[in-house]
Amino acid sequence: MTACSDSTKKCKKTKRISALKSPRRYIDPEDFYLMRHRAFLNIQQTSELLDVTQKTVQNWEKGRTRIPYTAYRVLKIKVGYVFDDNYFDEWFVRGDTLWSPEGRGFKPHELRYISNYFWMARRWLAERKAAKDLERLKASIERGAASDGSPTLRAGTLPSCGAAPLQNIPQELVLPLSLQEKPRGFEKFLRELGLTA
Repeated sequence: MTACSDSTKKCKKTKRISALKSPRRYIDPEDFYLMRHRAFLNIQQTSELLDVTQKTVQNWEKGRTRIPYTAYRVLKIKVGYVFDDNYFDEWFVRGDTLWSPEGRGFKPHELRYISNYFWMARRWLAERKAAKDLERLKASIERGAASDGSPTLRAGTLPSCGAAPLQNIPQELVLPLSLQEKPRGFEKFLRELGLTA
């Protein structure tokens, strides 16, 4: 009877200990191999990075031994799937979305053309500033023409003392800003947005 009770105690103890252990994560050797190649590492560099022998890395990639998750995670950090920088502490990738600490998700198609978004925003701000300057210039000319000042201002001719009439506004204020410094692939970006270039 004591042998039976001892064996049941051992079974219960083994179950409790195994319940406390974290489940093992299986890492596919092909995934590890691909991750190593994406990090542009050869077997020797990988073994130095992970502080193991070259034979160990070869055994992992051939599936002879189980790959430790920490080794896989170090390679993920090296490749860039996990951010290992203080500036990106709370950033993470889930699925196809990069998540910011504020909870804003960025899809790949949004990040692909982010330079175009910034370029468009700078262009819009520059055009708004130019339009504001033009409106200010028009308003000052119209105020001068509407005042009881010189009749030449009202007639729209150039006075000898200075201020230009409405017809002689500098062309750089009237024409839209040049789009010569467009980023590479900008037309493709506009087509994908459904706009024509």
